[in-house]
Amino acid sequence: MTASSPSAKQPRIECLENGENGESARISEALGAEIAASFGPPQTTPLSLHAYDGGDLVGGVNGFIHWRWLYIRHFWIAAPWRGKGLGRSLLTRAASEARARDCVGVYLDTFDPAAVRFYERCGFARCGEIANFPPGHTRVFMMRTL
Repeated sequence: MTASSPSAKQPRIECLENGENGESARISEALGAEIAASFGPPQTTPLSLHAYDGGDLVGGVNGFIHWRWLYIRHFWIAAPWRGKGLGRSLLTRAASEARARDCVGVYLDTFDPAAVRFYERCGFARCGEIANFPPGHTRVFMMRTL
């Protein structure tokens, strides 16, 4: 997967409108190899927690651990269960699972102002933001050390 030597003219650039192809995977692999060479392998491990009321899924966390940080990609609580402590319990358990896997922190992002306040009450701090993403809102990046 070595790149060819540059020629005198600019390379042709193509756009894929409908997803990935084999070349997309090669780009991902090439970038991953460069990152690992500079920063060490991420040793990515998925982590999911599911909350059930009887047989009904009522909440959960999906994410993954890399470079000793847990990234919470998805965090959901069914509407009837919000405000009852389930969200805090899931975040507490996620932090506990991350600690058990030698993590040093947890990070996530949201564009919901109510979620930002909730995460702050749970010990997360803002560490960045992008205004107008999605349009009319601000995406807030948050982290918490363990």
